[in-house]
Amino acid sequence: MAKALNLVSTDSGKIEKRVFPRYPLNHLTFRSKENTDKALSTFEIIDISMTGMQLEKKFGDQDHQRGDHIQGVISWYGEKCDVFGVVKWSKDNRIGILFDESPLAQEKIQNFLNIDSFIKNLKPLHEDRFGLPRPQGLHYWLRADGPLELFVWSYNGGQEIAKFQIIMFRDFIEWEDNRGKKSGLVLTRRDLETPLFTEDEFAFKLDSDIDPKKRERAQRFLEKIPRSYLDPEVHAFLLRKIK
Repeated sequence: MAKALNLVSTDSGKIEKRVFPRYPLNHLTFRSKENTDKALSTFEIIDISMTGMQLEKKFGDQDHQRGDHIQGVISWYGEKCDVFGVVKWSKDNRIGILFDESPLAQEKIQNFLNIDSFIKNLKPLHEDRFGLPRPQGLHYWLRADGPLELFVWSYNGGQEIAKFQIIMFRDFIEWEDNRGKKSGLVLTRRDLETPLFTEDEFAFKLDSDIDPKKRERAQRFLEKIPRSYLDPEVHAFLLRKIK
């Protein structure tokens, strides 16, 4: 769990993998307007950013091909956003969508992907009331569906923080004891099925140096986390390390 594997070293940075536990439910969905059957037209949004999204068909087959235009509605906890885009890739039951780049379309997406809305719907998945199996050492786990997660790991299941990761849309920030901060970009996300945990394997392209914009966004996210979700000392620790 939280394993790391260097895949490629380039002048522009490394590509590394991380494995994280996966929450089995996702309320962030996309419904295509091309099919009147709700079950056949609904996709789960696996990944989303200001420029596009990755969709997965949970029921039935999907027949979209590269270059197809697609129109529909993103829904999340009662919030909705009409989007239009083009299929950039298609593989099995997943497709990648590039959003319309017109100013009006981009404004709609930016308003919908307001970080405050996602923080308002954070879930403290580390709490016993969720009944989720957790890997050893995962001390805190906050999630707001596809675009926003915080993982905090401790040494040997104790109280001392060993590392933490923040995923915000396609931004990745990591701090690890004795290694400091890293930032990067989410490249891919792949389902893993294991006997004990439902997991996702992420591939990240790491920045050659910490990206100040990603660090600032991560800091704003940490500052807005409800105080009841983290121990005050842990919250203060995360803020110190991200600055």
